[in-house]
Amino acid sequence: MTRVEQLFGNVVSTIGFGSTARFSTASRRWAMALLIVGAFLRAQIAVGQTTFLVEVTVDRPDASPGDGVCADVVGFCTLRAAIM
Repeated sequence: MTRVEQLFGNVVSTIGFGSTARFSTASRRWAMALLIVGAFLRAQIAVGQTTFLVEVTVDRPDASPGDGVCADVVGFCTLRAAIM
């Protein structure tokens, strides 16, 4: 054992009151898989965000919901159309 391992080995691997963490290979693989999946899910959610400028205060629905355009039948962006 090298001098660095003697000095710092237990500091890195000690959790709490002197207990050392020992994780199986399967646990490490599951943790890594969850991190990778979480990173991809988070990226997809961030891509779907859109900002709309509400132009009028009347309550009219979107002319064609789900197309990514905020416009009522007249062509203005209302709060209801932006939510739809």
